[in-house]
Amino acid sequence: MSHTGEFRPGDELADATSRAWRFAGPWHWAPFDHAPPGPGPTCPLTLLTRAGVPRTPEYARTVAEATANGSHRATVESWMSLTGASPTP
Repeated sequence: MSHTGEFRPGDELADATSRAWRFAGPWHWAPFDHAPPGPGPTCPLTLLTRAGVPRTPEYARTVAEATANGSHRATVESWMSLTGASPTP
C-alpha cells in the first residue's frame, strides 16, 4: 500500500482475502469479523462505502490505484522507521 492518504475515517473496504475492514486512521484498522487484526489488510483494497454511502467509481478507482502495490505492514514499518513512533506503547 503506497499510503493511506486516499482513505477517510469511516471508509469501509474489502481486502484481497475478502475480509472487510473499517479505516479509523493510519494506525487503526478494525476488521468487521472482530477477529484479531493481525498484520492488517491485505492489498489490494476495494472501497465498499465512504461516508456511509456506496462508493463512487472515482473513489473506488483512487483507492484501488493507491493500494495496487505494497502492503499495510510495509507502510507502517516505513512510518515507524522515519518517525521513531509506534502504534503500540
